[in-house]
Amino acid sequence: MALGLTTCTQQIYDAFLWDDKLKTLFHGHSFTANPVACAAALASMDITLQPETMQNIKRIESMHTGFASKIKNHPKIKTTRQTGTILAMEWETGDNTSYFSSLRDKLYLYFLAAGIILRPLGNTLYILPPYCITNDELNYIYSKIEQALEEI
Repeated sequence: MALGLTTCTQQIYDAFLWDDKLKTLFHGHSFTANPVACAAALASMDITLQPETMQNIKRIESMHTGFASKIKNHPKIKTTRQTGTILAMEWETGDNTSYFSSLRDKLYLYFLAAGIILRPLGNTLYILPPYCITNDELNYIYSKIEQALEEI
């Protein structure tokens, strides 16, 4: 269930404000806060604010930084970039550099076969791990990326 919010100008709000129920915004429920989704969001916030979560975030950031340094000079890596726990690697594909590169399908299927769900957009591969990931699990992902660099 989605967590959402509907905002609008007073003019738009007034356009849907009627006593006649046939003029109501029938899909408003699709864009407003769902109680179950709100409860899930609050539980997620509680977890996020726990001290061990921040420790996990720092651990993941550090591991990403080390891995990015290790692969940044690989001939198939054009660039690496990191923001917090998100690590992106742009693979060298010559002139076919875009989110529409066919490399996306090869990478996605390769990692899926290894039991990993990653987010390749064209020739850019993203690692967005959950904060509960273990070092062993993250190292497994890194090892499969290194393997893919040699095989794909």
